[in-house]
Amino acid sequence: MLQLEIIKFMFYSGLIVIVSKYILVEVIRRLAESLNLKPKTVGDIAGFSTSVPELLTITTSSIRGFTRC
Repeated sequence: MLQLEIIKFMFYSGLIVIVSKYILVEVIRRLAESLNLKPKTVGDIAGFSTSVPELLTITTSSIRGFTRC
């Protein structure tokens, strides 16, 4: 059982990284170019948007941990 949980964790973590890096950041770049935003603004938006999946993962894990007690 524990091995299956570890494999699922690794899979979903990798999926989050792939979606963030190759899809989300690319969409933000294209949108920023079309809106003529400053590079700093684009960086701020990209930083925030790539941190959201991490925040959701931590929050979900914490809630699951509390509900199992």
